[in-house]
Amino acid sequence: MEPSQSSSKPAAAAKPAPYCAFPGCKVPPTKTCSRCKETQYCSREHQKEHWRFHKKICVAPGKKKLAPVPPAPPVPVKGIEE
Repeated sequence: MEPSQSSSKPAAAAKPAPYCAFPGCKVPPTKTCSRCKETQYCSREHQKEHWRFHKKICVAPGKKKLAPVPPAPPVPVKGIEE
């Protein structure tokens, strides 16, 4: 077997075909949400109909906030009582 035919490298995973974000629509998207720049739709009609659901999670790229990290609980130390 020649080095170029080696099977040691895994085959690249195929990306799923992008579909319109409207539930049940399997048409390739041609429009992108102007706010988040991530969600894609096949038509303006689907974007408008889906907006009432999408707006709850739609965030502009510069406005994304990280969830606050809660403080760690105190660690008990043996031999010290409070």
